[in-house]
Amino acid sequence: MKLYLSIGFPRTGTTSLQHWLFSKQNGFLGKIGGCEDIPNPSFSNKLSKEFTKIVCSSAFLENNEINKLTDVWLKKIIDANSNQEKLIISDEGLSSWSSDLKLRDPWPTYKKNPLPKNSSFPIIQWLKATGIKTFQKENIKINVTVRSRANWFTSLYAKESSKFLLASQKHFEIKVNDVIKNNNPHMKWGVLLNDLISILGKENVLITHYENLFSESKNDIKKIVDFFDLDMPFEEIEQKKSQKLNNKYLMRRFPTKVYNRIQRNVNIPNLGFLQSFEEFLLDSILSFLGREDYILCTEEIERLFSDAFMDDENLIASIEKQNSI
Repeated sequence: MKLYLSIGFPRTGTTSLQHWLFSKQNGFLGKIGGCEDIPNPSFSNKLSKEFTKIVCSSAFLENNEINKLTDVWLKKIIDANSNQEKLIISDEGLSSWSSDLKLRDPWPTYKKNPLPKNSSFPIIQWLKATGIKTFQKENIKINVTVRSRANWFTSLYAKESSKFLLASQKHFEIKVNDVIKNNNPHMKWGVLLNDLISILGKENVLITHYENLFSESKNDIKKIVDFFDLDMPFEEIEQKKSQKLNNKYLMRRFPTKVYNRIQRNVNIPNLGFLQSFEEFLLDSILSFLGREDYILCTEEIERLFSDAFMDDENLIASIEKQNSI
């Protein structure tokens, strides 16, 4: 059985690829998230989450425990479809360091759930412990999505802003300094890529840039289609609508998120009016307080991220150059 993984931290394009490509493929396991073409989606989503938890736990478990959990997980898939030839799993949680996924946040509470010391990414440990043995090296392919660090973090903060009562430009800049000060291991994407290539070989690892998905998307999507040998004729590969890459990111403030969630699941004719009123009320309050409802990725923030992760960015560039030779 072949195992194809698409990984990358939240806000790097993983969910977009699920919608565009993977949800249409037989053998896809992933979060439902609007992917209506998944056969038996609840079962599929459960198996995807279970796999992610096994991988993330690899940083904290012994090899024999990882082997046992993987065998049990794989047996469920074989029992459901003994003729399954390949699995496609796309989950940003595979970039996590924690078995309970709490460390997916870029500002984790280290004291409550410390990171393992001198440890590689859990996906690397899972591959070494059982992945290669279970699926064989030549049957594993991994696509890794990356993004400009400053833009990525700004986008992530704006998305998660509904969780912060004090979400603001000032609060955001404090978080930027915290992340850089703590030398967050989640953001060492070059290290992850280098380790994956050392285990699987450069022919089995693909790097996809978020920025290219919305500017040169047809070319990059075709690379992914060819890399994973997806069942998608060339004429079905569409150029995705470009997103203007600027320095302004709209925040998602509570309770808009709640209204949006209700609207997807309940057919209430006047719910649109309630949401519009709520947005008008929030805008009025923000205007009265003199606060904006967006976050700016300033040149200073870009400089901070560039300086802090220059070595890792150079490593990514070096890997891409070597892979193109």
